[in-house]
Amino acid sequence: MDWQTAAVSCAAIFFAAVLTWQIFATGRVAVVHGIRKEIAVEVQKDNAASLADFRTAIDELAAAQRELTEVTTDVRARLTAIEKLLREVG
Repeated sequence: MDWQTAAVSCAAIFFAAVLTWQIFATGRVAVVHGIRKEIAVEVQKDNAASLADFRTAIDELAAAQRELTEVTTDVRARLTAIEKLLREVG
């Protein structure tokens, strides 16, 4: 076998190795991308659930604050009435 045939054979083997390498690299990237996409979907679902819980907590806190404001207003009115009564008696 002469050196030209040997060079072409080596080049063909090298080309086949690079082609095989690129095929597996592309497959690996596709798999990693699929995994990342699944993780992103899971994170998005978790974030949506957390946001819903946060909104519920805020609504509950707002309701409690409204109730506290009503109670405080009622207590102030009663205290004012007691002060007025004490002034009248005293």
